[in-house]
Amino acid sequence: MLYLVILIIILGLNALSGAIFPAYEWFNVGFSSGVIAANALLLYLLSRPEIKGGFQVSLSFIFPIIALIEFVLAIIAPPIFENNGFLFGVIVLFVIQLLFYLIVYIVSKK
Repeated sequence: MLYLVILIIILGLNALSGAIFPAYEWFNVGFSSGVIAANALLLYLLSRPEIKGGFQVSLSFIFPIIALIEFVLAIIAPPIFENNGFLFGVIVLFVIQLLFYLIVYIVSKK
């Protein structure tokens, strides 16, 4: 429940920033909001009891660092879908996070 409250507050702050700063394009607001929501979901999944404690601790440090990089890329990305290297970079980083999570989940189940 706490994750959901924090997520709503952060997404609201992000949307408010988009409304206040005209240089913060709505494409970037949506893109960065997606990054925030996806990483909140990953951190929530990481807290599941099936994941061993050592993995939870290590990934709880790694995931926010990757999330911060993704967020910065989402903010500075050009507001277009075509030929957007920043969008591709965020997708690659997110896939890396998913692979980390899947590997940890599979290893924790054994």
